[in-house]
Amino acid sequence: MRIHYVIHGLIILGVLLPSLPAQSPIHIGQTRRGSLTDTDKRLKSDGSPYDWYQFRGRSGQRIAVELSSKSFNGHLVLMDRDGTEMMSSCGTREGRPARIKITLPYTGVYHIRVNSLYKEGRGPYTLKIKLMDSTSRLQRQR
Repeated sequence: MRIHYVIHGLIILGVLLPSLPAQSPIHIGQTRRGSLTDTDKRLKSDGSPYDWYQFRGRSGQRIAVELSSKSFNGHLVLMDRDGTEMMSSCGTREGRPARIKITLPYTGVYHIRVNSLYKEGRGPYTLKIKLMDSTSRLQRQR
C-alpha cells in the first residue's frame, strides 16, 4: 500500500513541477569540460545550443561560477530550484570568462545554463564552481 502512495506522489510531482531539461551534475569545487555542438538542445529565444548543469548548495555559501571558452563568447546563467534566472554573465573568446559570484540564499538545488552569447557559437568550454573563502579574501585586501 505504501508503494502505491509513493508512486502516486511521484506522478503528482511530475505534473506540478516545471519541466526542466536533463542536467549533468556538478559539485562545488569541481571543474567540468564540455562542448556546445549542433546536436545540443536549442534555446527558443535565439536558437543557440545550450548545456544544463545542476548542483546542491547551502544557504550562506559564497561561490564563484566561471565559464571560459576560446571558441565562443560564453553566456552563463544561474537559476534557482524552479528554473528562474537569478544572475547571468557574459565572457569573451579573448580570455575574459563569464563569472558569477553569489552568496547562496537557500539550501538546495541550483541550475546552471551554459550557452553562447551568439547562436553560431560552438566548441569546447570549461565550467568551474569554487567555494570562496571570505577570510582569505579579506586578508588580501588589507
